Amino acid sequence: MHRMNEHTQAVLKWREALSVLPDAHFFDLIRMYLGEVKTPYNKQKLIEQLSAFIRKDETKNTLFKLLSETDIMIVTAIMELPFASQDKLNEFFTNHFSFANLFERLMNLEERLIIFRTKDTRSGTCVFRINPYLQNDFENIIDINLLLKSENNYVLISQSVKLTAQLLFAVFTFITNYPTMCKTDGSLKKKTHSLLQEIFPAEIDSKFFQTLLTSFLNIGLLKNYEGELKNNFFRWQSFAQLSEIEQYCYLCAATKFCNYSEMSRRANLVYEILLMMQNKSFEKKILYQAIYLENEKTLYHKNIVGSTRLANYGGGRFASLMQQNMLIQSEAKDETEEVFEIDNSFIATLVNTMTIFGLLQKTRSTIDGTEIYISNCVHLFDKNNQNNVQAKEQKIVSIDAGFNVTIMPGGSLQSLLPLAQCMEIKNVDTVTLCEINRSSCMRAFDENVTPKKIYENLNQVLIHQVPQVLKDSIDEWYKSYNSASIYKGYVLQVSSEKQKIVENNPYIAEHIKKIMAPGIYLMDFETAEDAKEIIEKSTLDFIGQVKTVKTEKAILPFQKMQNTQSKKNTNEKNQTELKKTTSATEEERAKFFSQMRSELAKQNLPQEQAEGLLSRIQRKIILSSTQLRGESVKSERIEASGMDFQGKLHIIEYAITTNNLIELVYDDVTNENGKKSLIGHPIAIEKQIGDIFIKLRVEPSGEMLTLSVGQARLIRRIRGSVFRQ
Repeated sequence: MHRMNEHTQAVLKWREALSVLPDAHFFDLIRMYLGEVKTPYNKQKLIEQLSAFIRKDETKNTLFKLLSETDIMIVTAIMELPFASQDKLNEFFTNHFSFANLFERLMNLEERLIIFRTKDTRSGTCVFRINPYLQNDFENIIDINLLLKSENNYVLISQSVKLTAQLLFAVFTFITNYPTMCKTDGSLKKKTHSLLQEIFPAEIDSKFFQTLLTSFLNIGLLKNYEGELKNNFFRWQSFAQLSEIEQYCYLCAATKFCNYSEMSRRANLVYEILLMMQNKSFEKKILYQAIYLENEKTLYHKNIVGSTRLANYGGGRFASLMQQNMLIQSEAKDETEEVFEIDNSFIATLVNTMTIFGLLQKTRSTIDGTEIYISNCVHLFDKNNQNNVQAKEQKIVSIDAGFNVTIMPGGSLQSLLPLAQCMEIKNVDTVTLCEINRSSCMRAFDENVTPKKIYENLNQVLIHQVPQVLKDSIDEWYKSYNSASIYKGYVLQVSSEKQKIVENNPYIAEHIKKIMAPGIYLMDFETAEDAKEIIEKSTLDFIGQVKTVKTEKAILPFQKMQNTQSKKNTNEKNQTELKKTTSATEEERAKFFSQMRSELAKQNLPQEQAEGLLSRIQRKIILSSTQLRGESVKSERIEASGMDFQGKLHIIEYAITTNNLIELVYDDVTNENGKKSLIGHPIAIEKQIGDIFIKLRVEPSGEMLTLSVGQARLIRRIRGSVFRQ
């Protein structure tokens, strides 16, 4: 029933688009398909007759037989792109068609009644839609692979994802060990380059590391405090709860800073692209096209159901951290309402980052040397599907008598992360080598990590128990550390009759860092939101809100990736149907055109009428010999050249009246734009002695130019839209 309503609404939109056409355009269209209009006439009845003509099996069969691969590609883009406006289609096909070429193809599809224009009710933008009487047929045959053609001829170079849980752990530890690694402008110091070569000899280079640092900063995993880098451990913990593929998607999305809502959407975009590329390989321009398409779909998903999806994620500790670190850009601005549309510049940056991190691998075609991109992430999606983050951790760590730590591959970031707080990184290769020493433990104590917590974290992944000699050393270092202390934090004050209740409450007790005096407790809360959350869990209603702290709005935590597409047109069945239904051979098409030309020749029409009908045959408007009616042809001139000033002037004036585009072609670069050919809307004509000048709004840039008509070798009017915007 819903489907029927949707179809009915589409039919009504199509009929409305016809009914509001200017009479001249409406009757030209009717004459092309139905013949001369007899008076008295009724527009609605004529529209119904046109609808009946389109619904005929014979009409449909011919229409689909005449579809070219390019026709299907454009129709597929209109069906796949939400809100397929001319601007979006021009951006999408920027590497395939010139603006004028695409414009003419769209106009041709309009006059062939395959597509039409209507205003989208949500955005108010004029968008292209498929003729509802052809919609079902196209849904059965469109092939997304025509838009996103996978390349199979390339040289495969063995390479894996550079990002791993082990590497992120090592980088986290490296940052903890060397907080002053960067210059004031954010670039790496010369000493840091040397340390990277020493510690990460085969794993990462400076470019990789600098890109990773940028992502860490933009996503809030890292902060810069007066020239010192500091890991935000609580945010890292939240980040580590994501699956590997989700972590890497966020890191790629964080190449450029944006608000939290947009960061999540961009991460989901990376996820969608990698998901789509599991068994595909794309030429560079096709990859850009795929990213543009997926971005439009995620934007559409956000606009339509985004608020519902986001509502499924609560606040909590990470929520408050995101608010403090990443999202306070403007107190008065609601960042969740912003929409960021990506351009080729951002897409290039995103692809570059995905390549640097090894999620994409760049190789070359064996045929013409074209750059080809393939995905290295199939195994990560397998892990994600198996819910590997929640799996039991492997025992992958060993400690020798000198407190040297060896970490084998296989652990998750969630299990490795706590170890980084008390270790110093030494070398990263197949295995990671670290050391536990006094200075590394002192840093851990500064972060409120107790010896007991260190032992618990180690025992989670150690092959054997923590060596007693190491325990003795850590206990001794902790005793020395506590001989003098400076505290900064949240203090809980409780009356004498409530002290036992507080100290015995499991939620409050584990956060008591130190009892300063009877009823005075130093808590380990990082933020007021942390304190509020724990107090609520404790159910102790006599503890009020944190004093003197401003109430802040809650921000969402990292989101799990979701496949936002409800339908993927990639199955084998659809591809087979495409070939059977629309892939008529060139011989079949040539036979049809020859037959129509032969039928036209038999009529012995005047030259002007014959040329007009021949043009319709070439433009695939003629679907039946019954349309070969001479009286339906209206004389029109679309180009003038050389010294034909009057012809040029006529074409320009007509284009201004009908709001058509024109093309001006020059023999050499004499115009101020420096191009031999320009496309645009003529705005006005200025006659001067010896020449005529035209004021042209160049498309798609919108630049206004004044150009010589006399110096133009050719001026051509580009046929306009049947359906006026």
